[in-house]
Amino acid sequence: MNPKNVAARFNQSLLPKRVAYRFAMQFNSPDELKGYLHDHPNADPSNHTVVKQKDKKPKTQKPEIDAGPAEHASSAAKARFEDNKKTFQSIKKLPSKDKKWLKGYKDIEAAGTKAADAAKAMLKQYANMADGQKGNAKRQREAMLDYTDHMIQNWHRTKDSFGGSSEERLANLYAGAQQLEAGLQALPKMLKGDNDVAIDDSWREH
Repeated sequence: MNPKNVAARFNQSLLPKRVAYRFAMQFNSPDELKGYLHDHPNADPSNHTVVKQKDKKPKTQKPEIDAGPAEHASSAAKARFEDNKKTFQSIKKLPSKDKKWLKGYKDIEAAGTKAADAAKAMLKQYANMADGQKGNAKRQREAMLDYTDHMIQNWHRTKDSFGGSSEERLANLYAGAQQLEAGLQALPKMLKGDNDVAIDDSWREH
């Protein structure tokens, strides 16, 4: 047999398959395939397939955090922090029966109460701020929440404690208030992922 004829017959035998592959189609769903076959009654169903859809896992989105409330609380805390310093310095050497001492003590107590209320509001506002975070960012934010809660509890214990000398009570009250104020000041940086944020402890220099 002539080799050319053999090649021609072979190519001829492949022609139907080539045509089939040429007109084979893929559909995104069984309904799409069904619709196509309905519109093309002469089409061979075996030549058409439905694309297997890959399961797409939704990406975990880090929740957006509105730092506005924290910025506002931080600004107010900074102002109280500085006022407390001045008040403490002006009365720490006065006798506890002095009117100026009594007023200063009450002013620091009032500031600490405001700080505690603000800190409670921040805990509620940012209770889920560690969600969606990983590694150091997650641990840092969780630590900030724990620190804030601890300082609130410490403030209430200090405020309600009447033990010790008047000097000790004043010093403890001042410390409790300033620790809260310092934590509030640091919160916005924590929210923005600042890994090097430091809690202001300049109040200790008294």
